[in-house]
Amino acid sequence: AVVSTQSTGIVKVRGLPYSATAHDVALFFSGCDIRGGKSEGVSFLFNPQTGKPTGECFVEFISAPDMRKALLQHHRYLGRRYLEVERCSAEMMEQTLKTHGEAVRNSCPIVRLRGLPFRTTENEIERLFSGLSISKLVIVKDPRGQAAGDGYVQFEKENDMKDALNRHMEKIGHRYIEVFQAYNVTDLDEMPKSRPAKPPKHWGYPQDANPYMFEGDWGPRAPP
Repeated sequence: AVVSTQSTGIVKVRGLPYSATAHDVALFFSGCDIRGGKSEGVSFLFNPQTGKPTGECFVEFISAPDMRKALLQHHRYLGRRYLEVERCSAEMMEQTLKTHGEAVRNSCPIVRLRGLPFRTTENEIERLFSGLSISKLVIVKDPRGQAAGDGYVQFEKENDMKDALNRHMEKIGHRYIEVFQAYNVTDLDEMPKSRPAKPPKHWGYPQDANPYMFEGDWGPRAPP
């Protein structure tokens, strides 16, 4: 849905059944006028990693009184699920839809690979998808330049990507490879080719900590 510049009332709904439709949401808010009707005024959210519904949506109403009436539905039931309904700003809705809106489901024909052997080569991945037209291929590296176990493959056609998904849990070497659609990736040329380094772990006591003050069954331990 397109956020209206004349928005006067938006709510965010949580706890929806994953199978809920815009029609279900409109019935739940029966008596409240939704801007543009259910086809435009209800915006579902999706997981950018899997493309699956999160059980949340935004609903935009024509007027503030409609929005206030909708808020009275807080903790009322849709089927067997009670829903949370809270007021939301247009800015928050717009920002959230950029990363979790319908657009994340309309990504390029790209799959993510997980569980790659650390010495996997591009030729081995190409053999895994033999017969399919690959346009780009990325093996993600760790900060030391070694394979991190993940990869991405972009195909020339949507049908090739669908065929690639059927090769989920096939093997490279002795490892089963997970293959699933990468909904949050639109161009392999723009994505980072390596994972950022993790911050170092600090062992021992913080500089300002008293090493003798340990709470135990017998209370704080006194210094020797």
